[in-house]
Amino acid sequence: MSELVNNGYEAGQASFGKDKMSDFESSQRPREYMVGYCIARAEYEGSGTPMVYYSLGEHAGFYGLSKQEIKPHFNLKNDDDDLFDTGYDIGDEERRSLYEDDYE
Repeated sequence: MSELVNNGYEAGQASFGKDKMSDFESSQRPREYMVGYCIARAEYEGSGTPMVYYSLGEHAGFYGLSKQEIKPHFNLKNDDDDLFDTGYDIGDEERRSLYEDDYE
């Protein structure tokens, strides 16, 4: 892991049990940092189950990270049910709903 990913991972671990980082706050962080943050949150929330893929997708979608940015740092090969993609769509929709009034 790069230093940025590792720092984000440590921040994600420190955030267990707390609300996730806001979209605005994440926009102030390097993208690699956010990859690490998302992985740590997903590992905690998924607790070693296939739901780790869903949680990782949800966080990546919320923070606008692509699957290609996640892949070098997290093995998605065992995501047989496409849980990452399902979670990604949910996270992306959550982020978009924050700004819904801006588009009306």
